[in-house]
Amino acid sequence: MTPMALITGVQKGFNEEELFKAINMENELDILFGEEWEKEMKRVGGRNCRNPFKENIIITGPTEIIKTILKKGYLYLDLSKSYVEEYISVMLCYKCCRYGHSAERCNDTDYTCYKCAGKHSGTSCSNTAYNCGNCQRLGLQLRSHEARDVNCPVYKRKLEDAKNSIVY
Repeated sequence: MTPMALITGVQKGFNEEELFKAINMENELDILFGEEWEKEMKRVGGRNCRNPFKENIIITGPTEIIKTILKKGYLYLDLSKSYVEEYISVMLCYKCCRYGHSAERCNDTDYTCYKCAGKHSGTSCSNTAYNCGNCQRLGLQLRSHEARDVNCPVYKRKLEDAKNSIVY
């Protein structure tokens, strides 16, 4: 897996080329990596930000460049300081509640509720007691949490696996 970085609080409206030119202009990364470093970088995606006029941007590129940006911890962009952190993605299917694929690519015929592990969609669940289907499948000690809980031991294991698969 290639390393990725999340740049937080970026003004909306940058396309890929403008983004990396702006990053270079204010951070002078061409001094470290040469004139062509921008061409090796790629904008992978974005996430909403609390501020409706800003977004969080996910980037990837050569390991040395990403490592340098992550080590610094921030970039100046559009005359503002934007923080940078490592981005690791662990995909949870909202149909079967297993990790590693999305609902569009799920082979299960039945839904598994992410709240109570019942055989229905999580959006239609009326149960108030949480039960993680992943912990249940693995025979782990049941705790009161949903499958999408960030404190779930199965999620933590998958996140650690994803971290260990990044090539630095």
